[in-house]
Parts: sequence; C-alpha cells; structure tokens
Amino acid sequence: MRNFILSIVAVLAFSLASNAQNRFSIIPSIGVFSSSEADTNPVALGLSLEYDFDCGDNHYFYLGAGMDHISEKNQGVTSNITIFPEVNFGYKYAPVNNLMLGIGLGVAPTKVGVKYQQESYKETQTRVSLDLKAGYQINNKTAIYAQYRGYSESDNKGAAFGIWSLNTAFNVL
Repeated sequence: MRNFILSIVAVLAFSLASNAQNRFSIIPSIGVFSSSEADTNPVALGLSLEYDFDCGDNHYFYLGAGMDHISEKNQGVTSNITIFPEVNFGYKYAPVNNLMLGIGLGVAPTKVGVKYQQESYKETQTRVSLDLKAGYQINNKTAIYAQYRGYSESDNKGAAFGIWSLNTAFNVL
C-alpha cells in the first residue's frame, strides 16, 4: 500500500514539475438521489472543486473536494442529507476525440437529519464513495459529463445510497 501511495505522489509531482496541461475546475451538479430505503427520488445539488494532473497521452489523475445536499419531504417526514467535505481522487482517460471516462474513490462525512412532527434526529456518518464518470470535453474551458457516485453503508446504521448527476466542469486554470 505504501508503494502504491508513493507511486501516485511521484506521478503527481512529475505532472506538476513538467509542462503538462494541468486543469483546475469548478463543477456544479444536479442529480437524483437513489436509495433502497427512499420512497421518492429527490433532487441532489452539488458543488465541487477538482484538480486534474496531466500524465500525458490523455491520462489524468484528479484530486477533488466538494459537497452534495439532498432534501426530501415525504408523508410528513423531512429528511436532509449533507455530504461535506467530500474528498476524492481518481483516474480519467480521454481515449477518442474529447470523450472522457473516469473512476475514483472518496471519503465523505455525511450529516443526516430527520424531522417528524416535533421529533428530530441528527447524526454524522463517515462513508466511502465510488465515482464512475463518462462525458465530453466541449472545449479547453468546459466539459460536461454524467456521474454515478455510490456511497457505502455507515457502520450498519444507514443504507447505502447513490447520486446520479449531470455535471458541468468549468476549467478556471
């Protein structure tokens, strides 16, 4: 494991030191929350910052941080889920003409709040996430992609869930 982490650090250091086309992006997203325990599929809103390290030949490693928020009201029960700050890293590949595929892992403190009539419940859970991405680089400054981010259970207290989203990346550097 240590060698794996050191190899990632070496690749990132090389990417920063070279004349690579590294990118910093602001990524707003809108999506749908999906869970086996949810009666509805509420809207999920998100905002992320992501830095892409260009490794050459259309290969990229990325490091990101962001948040997602889901609010649901169903049969008198109000549920709020805030995922912040989520930190993730991963790999992207752009094999053909501006198409992009990606996979990543993350860690996310998840704040869950439920309110029913006069009673309320709040808890923070730490979850692991898996990202799957597919999209299109429109030009040097803008990309659009679909993403599924699946979250693990948290100590058997909360169900696994996922967010299907549409993201637009605005490259600012």
